[in-house]
Amino acid sequence: YELPILTWLAFDAVQFKHQPLAFEAIAASGYIGNLYTPYHLGGYAAYTLLPQVKAFYNGRYDGYSRAVYDDSFRMLAGGSAALEIVERYAIDSFLLLLGRDSYKLVYTLKLRGWCEGFHDEQAIWLVAPQVLRDAGAETCPSMGHDSANTLGSSGGSDPTAAIVAAVRHHRLQDAT
Repeated sequence: YELPILTWLAFDAVQFKHQPLAFEAIAASGYIGNLYTPYHLGGYAAYTLLPQVKAFYNGRYDGYSRAVYDDSFRMLAGGSAALEIVERYAIDSFLLLLGRDSYKLVYTLKLRGWCEGFHDEQAIWLVAPQVLRDAGAETCPSMGHDSANTLGSSGGSDPTAAIVAAVRHHRLQDAT
């Protein structure tokens, strides 16, 4: 029984078994900003995405004030309280695990025009409309299905393609 335990503890096995593929999409996109993650994913986000991306939570650190924890739980309830908290912390993207705890927040953000940068059976990465506007995109390009708030293009292309292009375009303009 030692071999299965050692295999499970190997870094790659833990990374791919317990972390959503959305981290790869975020890193590949070139996104720079303030990312909300659930508490247990914040440490991995900080490890893999810093310095370009600042994680709201870092699960390796327990020194947050009670207000931060309370705000996180209130945010998951969606609605106007969530939008106030998003403004307070200047959050411009969310990485959420799909499930009963996140659907209200996803619904609230999509009603406000947030775009899907990534979506699979485990996780969703939502990006604020301002991120795209700052990068020169007017709206969320459609992926060719019923969601009008998805980054990418029709025809099964990589869902991060539009944000990659927008971020690169923005960086090129800043460099000139």
